Amino acid sequence: MSMMLPKALASLLLPIALVAGLEIGCPCPAQAQDAKSAKAPATSVFHITGTVINSVTRSPVSGCKMTATSAGRSQGSRSPTSDEFATDDQGRFDVPVASAGAWRLTARARGYVTEALDTHEGFSSAVVLTSTSPTLDVVFPLMPNAWISGTVLDEASEPIRQARVTLQVVTSPENDNGQESLTARGATVTDDRGHYELANLAPGDYRVGVQAQVWYAQGAQTSHPDPTFDVIYPVTWFPGVTDPASASTITLHGGDSGEADFHLVPMPAVHLRLPSPVPSAGTTNGRQIQPPVNFPQILPIASSGVFGGAPPSITSTSLGQVDTGGISPGLYQVNWPDSGGSGAHTSLIQITANSLRSLDINSASVGVHLTLKMDGTGMHNVGQITFVDVNNPLNAFRVNELMGSMRGGRFRGSGGGGDAPGREPHADLGIDVLPGRYRVVLSGDGDQYLTGITATGAEATGRLVTVRGDASLLLHIASGRPTVSGFVRYEGKPSVGAQVLLIPATFGEPESLTIPRRDQSNTDGSFELPEVIPGQYILIAIDHGWQVNWNDPATLRMYLIHGIPLDLRSGANIKQEIQAQAP
Repeated sequence: MSMMLPKALASLLLPIALVAGLEIGCPCPAQAQDAKSAKAPATSVFHITGTVINSVTRSPVSGCKMTATSAGRSQGSRSPTSDEFATDDQGRFDVPVASAGAWRLTARARGYVTEALDTHEGFSSAVVLTSTSPTLDVVFPLMPNAWISGTVLDEASEPIRQARVTLQVVTSPENDNGQESLTARGATVTDDRGHYELANLAPGDYRVGVQAQVWYAQGAQTSHPDPTFDVIYPVTWFPGVTDPASASTITLHGGDSGEADFHLVPMPAVHLRLPSPVPSAGTTNGRQIQPPVNFPQILPIASSGVFGGAPPSITSTSLGQVDTGGISPGLYQVNWPDSGGSGAHTSLIQITANSLRSLDINSASVGVHLTLKMDGTGMHNVGQITFVDVNNPLNAFRVNELMGSMRGGRFRGSGGGGDAPGREPHADLGIDVLPGRYRVVLSGDGDQYLTGITATGAEATGRLVTVRGDASLLLHIASGRPTVSGFVRYEGKPSVGAQVLLIPATFGEPESLTIPRRDQSNTDGSFELPEVIPGQYILIAIDHGWQVNWNDPATLRMYLIHGIPLDLRSGANIKQEIQAQAP
């Protein structure tokens, strides 16, 4: 299929052409007792056999539990599952399965990461069996667990007990949204020595944060605290920073041990003054009742929102105000309850190290309000709208179109009129964000996509919008994302475990899609890239190319010149065979 390439890509490939003229989640294995009637009988003619070995020492892993689950996309969560079968002393296994097809083989052993066959960055290779090839023998390298440990001390170098330590996994940008994401992986608390350990970790990139209470602090319990005791420990990230964007990443390989120690220093707490909520009267069985007062909820955004702990203390004052104590510097969202029928809404406030010890919410408010509307054929499929900060992709704000505000990671949605479950798709939505430049990302059933934005009071280009004050956005949405599937071959044979990339033809140009779509080929070389945003792309495959830095345009140059250009139209289903390139 021929096509004209954009200027940016043409200039990217031209130097290569001239030279040529002269060259990170694996499904957990199902328990045997949970397998239903779809289990393979002992006499099944379809088998997956092989050996499980330690990926570091290459020694066999005995007693490893092996499970095969149907990898067909149409099967969903009810995929037929085999029994568990243990490896012998030599690490050998034989797993019978119910039928031909693609099967996800998973291994589980004490001291090892539970993972699927040939796992790379959340991708793995399914085992494909057919009537002509009913059995396949594989070598399954299994990663030993890694761990992170450390000690949390106070300003006097004394251990802090019961400090909450949280672990986040750092994942690469995927799915057209261009944002590095942080996902909570686990949490623990320190012991009486201030020590903690986060064990059973898979290889990957991690960040560690800690939250603790100052044992002698009293400021959060009174509206007139003694400044000496009105102190808090800010949420702190390794290696001792309070800004999550400045946190260090700890990279672990199989069997590695990482260390992250903390030395916490208390700082003066900030008190936030808010108007006292006025409850609305109601009736029950004809009798008028006075419902309890619903105080506003204050949620941290700058701390990634993954820490639990006690909420800030709220004290009513004699001046008809609410005093919220124990607040540290950072960005917060204040969720206001529905009071007097005025509707629920939110505000964004910014607390800095230079903020007054007692601060009025009006002087701390920093957000702008966006009113959102949608039109087009795909608007009924929208489940969530996310605004990703172009300059700091870890900052994002999101609103769930069907279920109201969502909270998770660093995402924060706003109320506006969008907090009621079951809302009509055409109703207005509201979201509060900081002034800045954002990439708008949609998610839902996977078939819809954003075609453009019409802005009033803001600047919109493609899927990007710049906001400086309150504005209204009309999101134009279509449905019918295309799919690309096919087979990868290398040196005349199916390429197993190849990295398949669908690179936007505008890769490297501003105001365009910048994130490749990826997959990993199965044992028969098959791959599938579903739900792609329509546009022009270049398809490439790299045999065992999981060490290639696919985020770097310069690295991809040598591969793009041998790629296959594709013009993906709405609703298309492209079948393509591709020759893998050497890594």
